Amino acid sequence: KTVELKLANPADTFASMTARMAALKGLAMVNRPIPTAQLGRMLEQGGFTHNSANFTNSLNTSLDRMLKVYEEVEKTADGWIINDAGREMLRSQTDV
Repeated sequence: KTVELKLANPADTFASMTARMAALKGLAMVNRPIPTAQLGRMLEQGGFTHNSANFTNSLNTSLDRMLKVYEEVEKTADGWIINDAGREMLRSQTDV
């Protein structure tokens, strides 16, 4: 199950965002479970920049922290999905 997402401004959708906010925004846009590697490709295609040699592993670590510390995402058999706390965090950052 590959998620194909057409971004309005693909080059800068996730530019200048933290990994946490980019992941939340990406998960909110997809609105269904997505595997880490697929989410990572979506973020990179949307302008998210990083210096990681293995972005999938780094993103997975961030998502795991978002699950255990912030409780903003959930992990399912099909991948990661944003929950209500994650949507609220995303809203609070975009309402500034």
